Amino acid sequence: MEIDWEDQWTRFAPGFREGFLPISLKPFKGLKRVEEVRLRPGPGFGDYSHPTTQLTLELLAPLVKGKPLLDIGCGSGILSVVCFALGASEVLGIDIDPEAIQHAKENTLFNHFDLFFSLPDPILPPFLEGVIALNMISSEQEVAWKSLPRLKDFTGDLVVSGLLEKEEQVAVERFKKRGWTFKKKKVKQGWLAFHFGK
Repeated sequence: MEIDWEDQWTRFAPGFREGFLPISLKPFKGLKRVEEVRLRPGPGFGDYSHPTTQLTLELLAPLVKGKPLLDIGCGSGILSVVCFALGASEVLGIDIDPEAIQHAKENTLFNHFDLFFSLPDPILPPFLEGVIALNMISSEQEVAWKSLPRLKDFTGDLVVSGLLEKEEQVAVERFKKRGWTFKKKKVKQGWLAFHFGK
């Protein structure tokens, strides 16, 4: 049975109206390409209602200006689109779901941006310095990390969310073993987000 995504977003995405979800960028400081981005409904995760999406963007916002962003598990493209609006120099979104990739592309075009989205590929990402966004549950994080072997050489900033408070110690140790240094933590409604650097 085909899912009515417009109905789903009408019921669960606060602020969704007239066929799109507006996200104001006014709370984020600094010069922006636009003051608002808009998302169309679809199968990709991310409509700004979930605490992990909010936490991830709060940590990403001051980091992305003038830097490339790698959005792993891009879903609807919400992090990609917002970060480009906040000044990321380029954006590559990756997801294992072809429908999510298509949804992210539609949201990019809807905002008149030129971003790139792809299924995982061992030769990706094409850049090895910048900012990584990784907002997914821990088991999916491990699969994603292993599917992109070039990440072991990546330097810059890493923002991780999709984790429950009880997973804090294990998550921090996992990324420390990969050479990342803990910098900051945010918590909302039992969910965690971290900023690491390398």
